[in-house]
Amino acid sequence: MPLTTIELDADTATVRAHDLAVYLLDDKTEAIAAAIHRYHARTPHGWRFDHLEVTPVALTEPLARAL
Repeated sequence: MPLTTIELDADTATVRAHDLAVYLLDDKTEAIAAAIHRYHARTPHGWRFDHLEVTPVALTEPLARAL
């Protein structure tokens, strides 16, 4: 489950999310990656992301599928 924090400052927001993702390396192999995503958003006409920064944290060795 991702951990997300949002900081608001007038019409600007900063979002930090800790995410996990499953990558399919081929038909029978997967790996799991973890990263921290930082988003910046602005408005006066609705929220729009204007910046994304991704910091990789970990990537597992390839995992064989059970099926």
